[in-house]
Amino acid sequence: MAYINSVVTFIDVLGFTELVRSDPSGDEVLRVASSFRLYGTEDLDGRRASQRGTAIQFSDCVLRCTPPREEDEGVSSLDILEEIEDLTYLQGELAAQGILLRGGIAVGPAHIGADGVFGPAVVDAYTLENKHALYPRIVLHPDVTNRFSTEGHSGRGVYAKDQVLLTRASDDGLYFVDYLRNFPREVHTDLSPYRERTARSYMLPRKVLIERELARLGPLDTRRPKYAWLARYHNDVARDILHHAAADVMVAL
Repeated sequence: MAYINSVVTFIDVLGFTELVRSDPSGDEVLRVASSFRLYGTEDLDGRRASQRGTAIQFSDCVLRCTPPREEDEGVSSLDILEEIEDLTYLQGELAAQGILLRGGIAVGPAHIGADGVFGPAVVDAYTLENKHALYPRIVLHPDVTNRFSTEGHSGRGVYAKDQVLLTRASDDGLYFVDYLRNFPREVHTDLSPYRERTARSYMLPRKVLIERELARLGPLDTRRPKYAWLARYHNDVARDILHHAAADVMVAL
């Protein structure tokens, strides 16, 4: 057996227990679980034919492991880019249904097979999710940030091929997948007459969902800080995209 340097993402599906209890048939649970394999089948331009990696789910935990395209060369910026793009769409689709994710992305030696799932990168990704992500965000290991970030017109971070910034820096120094700003991607097309309409079509339902949960959760509920963080993140993104026209989609805090 030999480890393969891979991209490893460990995810905790927040609210999965409630979903299981509210879905006696299991159909909705299966649909959500299947989405972790669906994303990875094609990239933002629909060019990727099949997922190269593996997704394993146990209850509310998901482990995604993707080997590099060129094993001899190791993990490349394209490998990281594709994982972040997959997670952008996965988070965006599930968040619209009220299902939030917390996780960590690491790069390093890993083994996934019939004899087990283990390796330094698996430990790093799990530790990121369990100890450092804290809120509904998927954070990058600092080694990943340092290795694959570049300086661009919107600051430092991981950029897509079209120079859209896919990550966001947080106050604690960790970078995370900036899915609210990049799902849907059309909001970055400044010349599109539908840009503002597209942004609002996604922001307004999120605003309603977040305000509903904040009103429902008491001050001692352990889930409340997660939605308070999400509200601040939502408001930051609303200001980024809509600027002075963002007032009606902002979450009241």
